[in-house]
Amino acid sequence: MMMEMGLYQQQNLSLVMTTELRQAIAILQYPGYELSSFLQEQANENPLIEVVE
Repeated sequence: MMMEMGLYQQQNLSLVMTTELRQAIAILQYPGYELSSFLQEQANENPLIEVVE
């Protein structure tokens, strides 16, 4: 009977598309006028966002 010992190592890399990443990609694709409108809407809904023109 033959016994064998070994050490194995494996590395995996994966990319997860989070909700935040999807939103960021969508925002980056807005044309200028839509981006301004989107940012103004976000500023109206969130008091911590200030749009400076």
